[in-house]
Amino acid sequence: MASSGPRDVVTLQLGTFANFIGSHFWNLLDESAGAAESEAEDEREMDYTPYYSTHDSKTGVVYRPRLMVVDYSGALGSVAVRDRVPHGDQQEEQPQEQPYAHTWKGQATVQASPRIPPSAYVRSLGAHDWRNGRDTGEHGIASTKVARVSPPSAAEVRRDTRYFTDYLKVELPPTSVHELQGYHLSIGGFDSFFDGLAYADRDQHSEALLELLRHQLELSDRIDAFQMLTDQHTAFTALATTYKKWISEECPKASIFAIAATCETPSASAAPAQTIDWPLQYRRLNGAFTLHGFGCEGAGGEGTGVCVVECDKWRYPPQLGEIGGGLTERQIYPLEFEAVNWFDSSAIIATALDALTSPVRLSCGRGVSLTDMIKASVPSGNPLCGLGLALPIPIWDRSKVSANMSLFPPFPDLNERGDVISQPSVFPSPAVWQPLGFNDLTGASLGAKRMGHPYQCLSARGLSVPFLPLLSRYLPTPAQARCYAVDSPLVLPLAYPQLFNAHIASNGTLMKPPACREPSVDVEEIAVCALLHSIDPRLAKTARPVGRRQQKKAALIPPLQSISFALDRVRMAGKVAEISDHQGMEVDEYVDVCETFRRLSEGDRDEDEDDDMDDV
Repeated sequence: MASSGPRDVVTLQLGTFANFIGSHFWNLLDESAGAAESEAEDEREMDYTPYYSTHDSKTGVVYRPRLMVVDYSGALGSVAVRDRVPHGDQQEEQPQEQPYAHTWKGQATVQASPRIPPSAYVRSLGAHDWRNGRDTGEHGIASTKVARVSPPSAAEVRRDTRYFTDYLKVELPPTSVHELQGYHLSIGGFDSFFDGLAYADRDQHSEALLELLRHQLELSDRIDAFQMLTDQHTAFTALATTYKKWISEECPKASIFAIAATCETPSASAAPAQTIDWPLQYRRLNGAFTLHGFGCEGAGGEGTGVCVVECDKWRYPPQLGEIGGGLTERQIYPLEFEAVNWFDSSAIIATALDALTSPVRLSCGRGVSLTDMIKASVPSGNPLCGLGLALPIPIWDRSKVSANMSLFPPFPDLNERGDVISQPSVFPSPAVWQPLGFNDLTGASLGAKRMGHPYQCLSARGLSVPFLPLLSRYLPTPAQARCYAVDSPLVLPLAYPQLFNAHIASNGTLMKPPACREPSVDVEEIAVCALLHSIDPRLAKTARPVGRRQQKKAALIPPLQSISFALDRVRMAGKVAEISDHQGMEVDEYVDVCETFRRLSEGDRDEDEDDDMDDV
């Protein structure tokens, strides 16, 4: 039996890219649950009820994800979620009256958009009807048993993905979805943090957003934590801070773990080198307002963690020629991964989230509280944290407590040189993490030098408990007690980026073949490890000596650098008053946001440092 303490976790997905991450996350859970269905119930290692609610139906017990989805109108693609319409009801939906309709005196017409066909992957599941809310029978926690017809290859799934629902396997109940009224995916316009605040302040929208939360609270009286995925450079960040305030009121004891992610395509941020892309700078200001909402005085205490990720900053290491063992970097590194491809980069973040939270889903009373994991990794007063990932752990043989050391070529530690390798690769410098291979998704530099503080928590999937000493060898003693090993490996669904090329698969360099999935192959299992650690600058100042002197200030991770540059450019261009007037805020409020960001990202200012914000 599971632990009697609060363990239920509710997931909030706010924004289009956040829902791309969420689709991969729920697919990973679904695939793992399906792989475990052949085991006896009392022998299963994982218990998925913390992430799924149970419902009785005519066909038995039905599992539905504890999930809240907020996105643009039209972002669901071919999936039609009918608000409060019973399954099987074929009545036409009546167009809702728009709030601005009274200003138009002419004749109103409704033009229906063409029906979007489902993706080939959805058609192969043979479950398109129930995903559209029609009464064709309920399904269990895993949809793996649904008959598949001519499944597409992994490359075809990646190529055909247009919406996050194009590869999502689980059902989206109408009570878990809110589509923004007045903001369509193809038009956008939901960019400013204050657009989100204004949207949430309207009574009809506020009530609809609150109803999603109330519904989840009705389904469970033992909620332990909320995990929140939100788009970083859009107004969805304002909805995230709004939900944080509501959660603090409705569930004061529940913790919140948030990942604010963005993936800017080159075309979205392209501007001449001599000019400043002001729309992009304004979008980046959303990050400062978000951190102010999560980390201002009295709001960033224990039980709140925030990871900020910019996937477009991920890149491959430079060309290094032959690496060793006759292998070149082209034979080792992923071939089809693109940091600016939403399907690819969102899968990496979802994998890290799955690996990190896997101890929460342990059965037989061994489940760990997500709140305890967050409190152990985030000190009071600063919610900023980094999320490291080893994908996969380069273990030659899971039956032996050892690693294949030939997988560790003498790479230079590019993070120590100031360059960013946030692309989670398998082959790091031995000076970073030996023998694991972590790279931090936020861009924080890892390694024994920087990781001297105790605010860390490590979770591994696909390795047994005897591997823990090997995993935690560079962690300080207090953090070693917060290392968890889950024997069940990560089961990759078909709708997942093909990260490993045929050379590695055929030679078993990383794992027993096949590591390169073919359409006829149903299961691909790997061992992964995730590390949650604080990036509070107060810890970095004392944890990393530089020569004979202590480092005066910790370097900002790339996403925080982007926000810091945007704040500086707005201030130096004299646009603070303009922004304040346009958004209806006082200049002092803007200054307070800037000071909160500086405190969280840089620590306390030096006494002799000029405070430029006094001259705003």
